[in-house]
Amino acid sequence: MFHPRALLRILGVVALSAALAGGASACAALSSGEPRTGWDAGSSDEQIVELKITNQNFKDARIYALWDGERRRLGMVNGNTSQEFRVQWRPGATLRIEVDFVAGGGFVSSGVSTWPGEAFEFVIPAHA
Repeated sequence: MFHPRALLRILGVVALSAALAGGASACAALSSGEPRTGWDAGSSDEQIVELKITNQNFKDARIYALWDGERRRLGMVNGNTSQEFRVQWRPGATLRIEVDFVAGGGFVSSGVSTWPGEAFEFVIPAHA
């Protein structure tokens, strides 16, 4: 089931080019000091998609990434907080975010095509 009020928007797109010396990312603000989670253990920064999940709801939420039917748990985002995740990019796959509220209920976002180095923000609305 898709939730129309869920917002998935691009924060920024990082172009992979030789101009990015030493593999530095323009999305460093999202990834600096964050532990690696999800699929990305041991993967290179060039193949990463960064997600910032902002939970405006009071309910705690378990967050899953769905890549063309494959479901992986990213972690938990408590009510009225934000959490950042880094996941391994899947070539040609469509990314959806599943929100599973601990208190019951949930929804799945619409899909979005991704490229390595992109950063997305997903907002869980207060009345989801």
